[in-house]
Amino acid sequence: MIKQLAEHRVAANLLMIMMILAGLWAVRTMPSMLDPPAQFPVVVVEVVWVGAAAEDIESLVTTPIEQQLRTLVDLKELNSKTANGFTSIEAVFNYNADMVQALDQAKQRVTNIRNLPAAIEPPMVRRLLDTEPVSVLQISSEGDISELVPLVRTFEQSLLRRGIEGIVFDGLPEEEIAVLVGNRQLQGLGMTLEDIAREIARVSQNVPAGAVGQGQGSRQLRSLDQRRDIAGFEQLHIESNGQLIRLKDFARVERRPKRGQARLTSRGQPVIEMKLWRSTSADAALADQIVQNWLAQTRPTLPPGVEIREIANIWHMLDSQLGMILQNGLSGMLLVVTVLFLFLNGRVGLWVTVGIPVSFLLGLAFLYVVFGYGISIIALIGFIMALGIVVDDAIVVGEDIVTQFENGASPGQAAVQGARRMWVPVATSSLTTMAAFIPLLIIGDIMGDMILVLPTVLLCVIVASLVECFWVLPGHLRTSLARANYCTKPSWRVNFETAFNRFRDKKFMPVVAYALDHPGTTLTVTAAGMLVAMSLVFSQHVGFNLITGFDFEGIEADIEFSSTATRREKEDFIQHLEDTLTHTRGIAGGNNVLGVTAKYNRANLDNEWQEGDQFAALAVQYAYEEDRSMSPAGFVRLWRQKIVQPPYVERLTVKVTGGSNNGNPDVTLILRGNNSTELKAGAEALSTLLASYPGVANVTDNLPYGREQI
Repeated sequence: MIKQLAEHRVAANLLMIMMILAGLWAVRTMPSMLDPPAQFPVVVVEVVWVGAAAEDIESLVTTPIEQQLRTLVDLKELNSKTANGFTSIEAVFNYNADMVQALDQAKQRVTNIRNLPAAIEPPMVRRLLDTEPVSVLQISSEGDISELVPLVRTFEQSLLRRGIEGIVFDGLPEEEIAVLVGNRQLQGLGMTLEDIAREIARVSQNVPAGAVGQGQGSRQLRSLDQRRDIAGFEQLHIESNGQLIRLKDFARVERRPKRGQARLTSRGQPVIEMKLWRSTSADAALADQIVQNWLAQTRPTLPPGVEIREIANIWHMLDSQLGMILQNGLSGMLLVVTVLFLFLNGRVGLWVTVGIPVSFLLGLAFLYVVFGYGISIIALIGFIMALGIVVDDAIVVGEDIVTQFENGASPGQAAVQGARRMWVPVATSSLTTMAAFIPLLIIGDIMGDMILVLPTVLLCVIVASLVECFWVLPGHLRTSLARANYCTKPSWRVNFETAFNRFRDKKFMPVVAYALDHPGTTLTVTAAGMLVAMSLVFSQHVGFNLITGFDFEGIEADIEFSSTATRREKEDFIQHLEDTLTHTRGIAGGNNVLGVTAKYNRANLDNEWQEGDQFAALAVQYAYEEDRSMSPAGFVRLWRQKIVQPPYVERLTVKVTGGSNNGNPDVTLILRGNNSTELKAGAEALSTLLASYPGVANVTDNLPYGREQI
């Protein structure tokens, strides 16, 4: 095969063109993403019980569900998190488990529980999906928040139809239908509010109503009596002292926003945020294009006073990261090409240089067609690592072909003999390189699934490099050697080769000879170098940080007010935070802050979302690493110094959110025990101890039923 392709006039060129076209097709088709897609073998059960204490939910909801899930097939572990009004149970399965069957079994087990409290919301059972954010849109209005509700619902439907896979709202007001009854009416009816509520629940519901027909024509009937609007409740009849009374005759029915729910403002205007996301297997560039096209078409049609701002864009960050890696790769390739033309013949260096992008393009085609991967940060790092492999293979084959030619062989004979002689050494070195990455294949689990793309990229590039070195390069060098003139060399090359040969013979070779003659010294120096490298890692002079995933980076100030704080005092303190933020922004310089959103009646304290009139938060959208002049942690320290905390603010935490690892902590410590009070005391003591260690930037906890996170 080598001989036929090397001696054919156009075969090498045709093969190279096909490799280029395959790679260009793959580049246009394969998706781009932050991380390779991963499958999480986790089933999540979530239950809401409004108004219930965490202890009650733990004993009456969490424990019965855990007991039902413990015997699931392929179950690895159970983790639960219980808070006031909510519980979440995670069932983690073995990585190779059938998750479709596991989800069905979990739903069946939860459905079979008959002794759950009647006041809970229906349990929601779902799989944990690997998703990545796309964008965050902030819709504001000069008027009331109610004007935005129908708009954002229309926006939601439009974006979902275009291909956005999921949308989560923040600040969307929830409404309720309230039945208001005065004391005089209650006394006249001889009923309490609980009696009226129980009677309304009895008559306002959908119930089975028998069947009609026989045999195959039989159909089940259902009475649809559940009311869903004001008019329906007003016409509802309840029973009082043996009489039916219409609700409208003694009560007032109104639709109103739920009290104490979170509301968002920005620049003094009410806002609703839409957080768009996609699965990790989808194309980030395509999702961003969908959003940008939708924004361009929607903004001109907005009503007066309504504005849409994009306060976060994941593609901008991903594009910056990919661009940085590509820039580093091109810089390395430029150095490689410079060295090639210094030490190799010009024509040989040219074809070796051409072989680098050709091999990479074919490797991209293999990566996408054979293995189904897209372009991610880890994949690009793999291609940069493979740059030296491609160059080494081409140099070895090209140099041996030139040596055969200089020893008297014809161009055709030199191309065939050189390629055949180097086949075994080059193939052996390629297998040796792949053997170094075999341990990555046995990592397994979710991390192994994500890291698997690295050896896969190397395998694809090595195969593409072998194709280029032995099927394409010999044919090109045969033509080049036939046209080359080796009798005359430029004066600069003669001088360079003379100086290099002098260095090789006088300086380098004596060192090599000494190393060979004194193996003990060579081994000792090698061991000493390894010890020095290991000491740099163990002493943390050289850090280790494996980043998987990324989330929008920001800053958040969470506040808990005292019960005596007035509405005006709360608003004044939020304004104080915004003023000090603006002052800090001016001192730091640059465009660090992209946007600010005030959130009333909600705060993230102890790593748990708290809702109520005494809570508030200020969310700051921070610039990406390539665009900012100060790190978020440095900005927080500077901002915290300027904040004056008044007496009516009981708790104030200012922290960095998001970033690498999707905002998750670097280390998670789980404290187990039967006494929540002792667990809380132990976690607080551990938090204080760990916070005193150098290098620990932040310690947050989730107590008493959560995890102590660092």
